[in-house]
Amino acid sequence: MLDLEAGDGVRRERAQAFTDVVTGEVGALSPCSVLSRSDVRGVLSFEAEKQLLGCTQESCLAELAGALGADLLVTGSLSKIEASMLLSLRVTDLKSLKVTRRATDSFAGEDDDAIAFVAWLTRKLMSDDVGKIGEKPKGTRKNVMIERKQTLWRTLAWTSLLGTGLAASSAAVFGFVTTALSDQTRDKKATLGTRVEDIQGLTDAGPLVADVANGSLYASGALLLITIPLFFLPAEELVEVPVARQP
Repeated sequence: MLDLEAGDGVRRERAQAFTDVVTGEVGALSPCSVLSRSDVRGVLSFEAEKQLLGCTQESCLAELAGALGADLLVTGSLSKIEASMLLSLRVTDLKSLKVTRRATDSFAGEDDDAIAFVAWLTRKLMSDDVGKIGEKPKGTRKNVMIERKQTLWRTLAWTSLLGTGLAASSAAVFGFVTTALSDQTRDKKATLGTRVEDIQGLTDAGPLVADVANGSLYASGALLLITIPLFFLPAEELVEVPVARQP
């Protein structure tokens, strides 16, 4: 049993993991002694092993038959097509160099469910009675839906824009109050009989309110400088959202 060949979209480690599943099923269903990749390492030299792992030609398979004294060779490939995996298995008679059995099927689901599928397809490959292999396992995919959501950058941009508006509004309000205090102070100074305490109170409040107005104006300007670049960053992104399964 050679390692499954990792095709498009499949990592070598994943193909090797599923190889163990195929090897176990072949060993359970076949009356033959099954040699896995680790077993081959124990009986072949390093150079012979390298030739074995890269063996695809018929002449190479013939050499393999002589080296191991094997009668049959199980090979296969694993690839990915969109959201599904495609597994193809075959048995080759090393004496006649003919493929005697083939089994190919696809599966869409998680890796935990894929183990059952790989075992099922191996049974289909090795069994003469299709009725005994059972039904093809059904994959249970993550119940998710793809939604388009606003990115964090756009949320920050709108938040900063709101802060800019509030700061500008505060600057306008306190600026109006400052002007009103200034006019009121001037009017009281021109009015006879006005107490000094009243004039002093307005005179003290005026600079404080003016400072708040100026601070709000500066804050709105700073927030505006932050807001503008944020609107040039990505506004939306695609995310997976879990969906409750229906009973």
